Amino acid sequence: MNSAETYGFGGKFTYDAGNLSLELNGNYSNTKSNGNASTYYFIRPGTTQNGAPVDLTGITPGVGNTNVRFSDDPYANSFQYLLSAKADLDLGFATLTSISAYQRWKLESGNDLDFSAAPTLFQGGPYDATQFSQELRLTSKGSGAVEYLFGLFYADGNTDRQFIRTAPSFLSFLRQNWDSTASTESYAAFGQLGYKFSDQTKLTLGARVNHETVGVFFRDNRPATPIVYQDQRSDTAFTGKVSLQHFVTDTLMVYGSVAKGYKGQAYDISSGFNQSRIDNLVKPEHSVSYEIGTKGRFLGNRGTFAITGFWTDYDDFQAQSAEFIAGAPQFILKNVGKLRTKGIELEGSVRVARGFNIFGSAAYIDAKIREFPGAACYPGQTVAQGCVTLPGSTALVQDLAGADLANSPDFKFNIGGSYETPVSNSINVYLNANYTWQDDVNFSLDRNPLTRFDAYGIANAGVGLRGNDGANWDLSVFVNNLFDKAYPGSITDYTGNGYSGSTLIQQVPRNYKRYFGVRLRVGLGAQ
Repeated sequence: MNSAETYGFGGKFTYDAGNLSLELNGNYSNTKSNGNASTYYFIRPGTTQNGAPVDLTGITPGVGNTNVRFSDDPYANSFQYLLSAKADLDLGFATLTSISAYQRWKLESGNDLDFSAAPTLFQGGPYDATQFSQELRLTSKGSGAVEYLFGLFYADGNTDRQFIRTAPSFLSFLRQNWDSTASTESYAAFGQLGYKFSDQTKLTLGARVNHETVGVFFRDNRPATPIVYQDQRSDTAFTGKVSLQHFVTDTLMVYGSVAKGYKGQAYDISSGFNQSRIDNLVKPEHSVSYEIGTKGRFLGNRGTFAITGFWTDYDDFQAQSAEFIAGAPQFILKNVGKLRTKGIELEGSVRVARGFNIFGSAAYIDAKIREFPGAACYPGQTVAQGCVTLPGSTALVQDLAGADLANSPDFKFNIGGSYETPVSNSINVYLNANYTWQDDVNFSLDRNPLTRFDAYGIANAGVGLRGNDGANWDLSVFVNNLFDKAYPGSITDYTGNGYSGSTLIQQVPRNYKRYFGVRLRVGLGAQ
């Protein structure tokens, strides 16, 4: 289940001719997979599905459960390629840079939704996305008091999607058949100025103006005469940043910055799309971020460290949540409202001895929803638990002000080390290991207490050989999730959507258990 076979290749060509340099890049990858299937995380004994007992023969619900019952194997086959060209022209006083890129990604997928041997629900279809972008930059040269960068950017992207969900007659309300096109066209101008008050102190100012047009075409093919929805919206945003850095000593730097962020408006194109989603498209997200920090070196430059404190306020924060539309699960994009994240991040490394390095990083992040009065209730939520009827409608909503953001651990850290030493004149042997840990999370935006998962840690290790003196090869053996710690990638509550009792579904990630592998990297090049 959820296995994948992937291959790919890439290449780069560079050419220099006096004051002109050219770089061409291309890569291609292809993946064939038997899907991204979900499994039972929990199901209350005696629960029925659409009136029939749930068949759990051979299945033990729980974290790490990889057994599931299907009538049709899921699949997810994709390919993507990226072509880019970069040209640098030395003008003497500055460098003029042009970057052109074209990318395409295509996916064919299908998924059995009903967790039974009966051919009840199956959905999927092709997904084809392309994007072209062009950027021009003028960057100053030299080491004077003033530095500058000015640029223009253009991008044009389109995503075509077809979607079909089959269902028997008694579940005909779950049937879907639609196709859509989403488009995004962006124009931007940006600039950055840096001024050195001295060799120790530098002020940087940056600004960007962005004009973006998003469009949607959606055709519901279920009626005899298909229903078509179309729309197009434009928005212009200005963002900027100011930062100040100062070297207290040659090995210690402090800095601070304030930045304004932006994420464009969007249509939530998925099953159930109608005129209401056009009239209430997902609004742009705006943010203001404050950051202070320090970076430095110690032990004769054998050690480095960085400490960063941050505070960001978001308006109309965009977030995905798993909800049921017409009785079927899907991800919905919506504006949370106001959100605040604040915290501190630390990272560092030390070269203990020649070839022996240790490293570590940690972060404390407090992500709180400040305003979200019309959030969806979770299954079974009562009035006493905050679920009320929206005035003037039959919709059940809750106010999530003060709640933690979904899937955001308060604390996490990573610690590890590596050791490398020669075993011959041309070969080095190396060892590496790391341990990552994260605090408990709730996977649901609606704060469903059943979709919470406890803190856990994962250890990885490896040993390998690589060529030295410029040899471009590396052979290693690795073991991931060394202590076989099972954990889910997500948990979704299916209670009430065809199930008579509490039912939780999980996504099992690639690292759900210990696994071994061999990795070989070989590079070929010429100069």
